[in-house]
Amino acid sequence: MSISLLLVGFVVGMGHALEADHVASMATIAGKPSNLSQRIKMGAAWGLGHTLMLLLCAGTALALGKVIPESFAGFLEMLVGVMLLLLAADVLRRARHKAEVTSHQYHSLLRALNIGLLHGMAGSAALILLSLQHTPDVSLAVIYVLVFGVGSLLGMVLLSMGMLLPFFFVGPLRFERWYTPLQYCLGTLAVVVGLIKLLSFL
Repeated sequence: MSISLLLVGFVVGMGHALEADHVASMATIAGKPSNLSQRIKMGAAWGLGHTLMLLLCAGTALALGKVIPESFAGFLEMLVGVMLLLLAADVLRRARHKAEVTSHQYHSLLRALNIGLLHGMAGSAALILLSLQHTPDVSLAVIYVLVFGVGSLLGMVLLSMGMLLPFFFVGPLRFERWYTPLQYCLGTLAVVVGLIKLLSFL
């Protein structure tokens, strides 16, 4: 496999992390700004789950010479929509009661990992077709999936880190004042993206 093809997979994977449903899910589980290392870990946990599931589902299907049925792929996207609605309900509940997401690091990272796993499962069908467009060789296509996954992992880490910028820009006191309205905005965003996912399945 040429270096240029690996680079394409990596860059496309990074861009994949910025899709609306990925941004919405990460924004709703991130909670208040924490230290930079914690944000990096959360983004990496999401990206790791996403990459592992992509490699498992897409890699297995490619190795077996199968394509994930469109109806099943749509069902998986619907599950992502349901998950986003549940995340939206949680963030709106926290905004209403001025509560905060659990501060226990293990639970936060496990939650991010599980959400990444579901996103990876839903995205595997499209990735199979994308990888085969670049190379008909199955073994090379699997490598493409892996590189794509690594790119998406890095993209999610950068996205998670980028969500700290408003906190540093406006300062902790002003950010605290706007935190609850921001939660309502994030919850509404997750509702909209989740409903779009559901309606596309129906």
